[in-house]
Amino acid sequence: MTVVVVGAGILGASVAYHLACRDAPVTLIGRGPSPAAGATAGSFAWIGGTAGGEWPGGAGAESRPVPPAPADAGPRGPRGAGAVSCPPDRRTPATEGSALKWRISLSEAADTDIGALFVPVPADSGGPELSTKDVDPGWLAGVSGAAPDPERPLSQVDGLYLWLDVPAGQTGLDVSVPTVRDQVRESAESVTFQQTDDGGSPLPGGLVLTGTVLDAS
Repeated sequence: MTVVVVGAGILGASVAYHLACRDAPVTLIGRGPSPAAGATAGSFAWIGGTAGGEWPGGAGAESRPVPPAPADAGPRGPRGAGAVSCPPDRRTPATEGSALKWRISLSEAADTDIGALFVPVPADSGGPELSTKDVDPGWLAGVSGAAPDPERPLSQVDGLYLWLDVPAGQTGLDVSVPTVRDQVRESAESVTFQQTDDGGSPLPGGLVLTGTVLDAS
């Protein structure tokens, strides 16, 4: 019996390789001119973190060089290229009643859709957090199904996730959280969204989006 693997990207090639290591006859089928010639060829990993201190505005990501490819890696070994970034001019504080905004940028146009899930986490500062009464109720219901009452920090809202998707051929997208203006005089409030792992939990070292909302009264 011959095993046919459809798709010659990183997953298909890996499956075919391990089957062949077990002496199974394998036929690998891909639409490109060679294995890993599609999305895999232009993929990269992003590393969130700091560079000697806080990122301006508390959010950002950077690319870091990878070690040279092993001698047997072939012409498609890893390349030290690619980045995800949040330009500083899009991380300025917002005034209540306006939207918090971030710009997620890729260093190159995406070969295929690139998605990432973000979850609100408690602010590192320990100060006041943006709450369910501070954001547009329609937005809150759309991303979590939750209601504003009872009022609680966004980091305590069960099921609140931001799904960010950069379509194939695009180099980035804008992310926004609409806020509402109230009549309560209060100090600045912050919100932090952190990239999640496959299980939906905050990913250590993942991309972080941080914003601050100033009182309008």
